[in-house]
Amino acid sequence: MRPAVGLLALAACGRLDFAAPRDAGVGLDVAVCASGTHDEDGDGIADNCDVCPQDADPGQADGDSDGVGDACDPNPTTPGDSIAFFDPFTAQDPAWDLNLTTPTWAGDFVDANALGDVINLDRNLTAANWTLSIRGRVLSGTAGDQQIALIDNSTGAGYVFCELFETTTAMNSRKFAITETPDGTNYNNVKSVPLAQPLASSLPLSLAFSARDGALECTTGIPAAAQKVMGTPTVGTVGLTFEILVLDLHVQIDSFAQYNSP
Repeated sequence: MRPAVGLLALAACGRLDFAAPRDAGVGLDVAVCASGTHDEDGDGIADNCDVCPQDADPGQADGDSDGVGDACDPNPTTPGDSIAFFDPFTAQDPAWDLNLTTPTWAGDFVDANALGDVINLDRNLTAANWTLSIRGRVLSGTAGDQQIALIDNSTGAGYVFCELFETTTAMNSRKFAITETPDGTNYNNVKSVPLAQPLASSLPLSLAFSARDGALECTTGIPAAAQKVMGTPTVGTVGLTFEILVLDLHVQIDSFAQYNSP
């Protein structure tokens, strides 16, 4: 059973806000870059100067010179994208709104132990066209409904999910999907594909959710081969608030990134 979405209303160090696009060679202060100590993706480039802090790219290729590297740029051949926010979860940022069970900040990741429970992290968006991305690992799960989702809460009563969802109480119910609800009670499938592996398996987690002029794209690395679904929800998207949701799973969330697009 899905948690009632109405319960999920919105309620430092290591956190990187980028107030403006980081054009190549502009705004990357040498002293600041030298002082960066955390390297989330292990590519030898500190997070605060990495053009793709979630994706190992030691060459720092940026074909359109907009300050977002080719390895993570939502539009790698068209300039104008920016890294709006990156959080490697080395310390708790108070901008995350925690209104249900509180996860644990464990030094370099968020320990979201939602076995028999639900955990969500909410925050504001800063653009109408965006890409949200989380990386981590699914550690274990319990019987019942299991879910990992990025949720667009931008439409008042309506919500749109980019989700990995499994119920152990019904056949053929393991899916990767864009799902919408106009009221927090009735759910409509916008687009979905089956998942080949149980969510409770120990799996690397990658999930990304993008909005472009009302059209949505959801991408995951579970299983190892990337999958993508696209669709246009009837409830619409505005781009004001979102949340990370974990239901009946124990998940390690290593990092979060938000990219804004023109």
